[in-house]
Amino acid sequence: MFALTNVTLRRLHTVPGPARMFAMFGGCMLMALAVACIGLQVGVVGPFPAANATWIVTGLLLAGVLMLGNWALQFGAARLAAGTTALVMLSEVMFASVSSALLGAATLNTRTVLGGALILLASLLAALQFRRPGAAGPH
Repeated sequence: MFALTNVTLRRLHTVPGPARMFAMFGGCMLMALAVACIGLQVGVVGPFPAANATWIVTGLLLAGVLMLGNWALQFGAARLAAGTTALVMLSEVMFASVSSALLGAATLNTRTVLGGALILLASLLAALQFRRPGAAGPH
């Protein structure tokens, strides 16, 4: 879904930034709500706790951070070459894996690290191929 969003952003480059940001932010929120509702129905996600200031403020702060991240993504994706954008986005997988391991939510094993390195290497090679003079593909 993230890749589809980025392709759509590149395609809608003529749409004003605030409209793209609202659509992206709204889509993120609707998808999260849909997944949470499905998770609640199948018993994977628990119901919301009673309302209190702590989780409401935390939720609003996280929504603000998500909106800021969406804006930064759109700002950068509209100005970078597609190959460079792909490399940056694939590196997010590495950062998420390392962060998850540092927070104790996952463990990194050799297979995971090697797979991630191969994905990053492939995307780097693809991005560099577009920069070579005479390389096949769009410039």
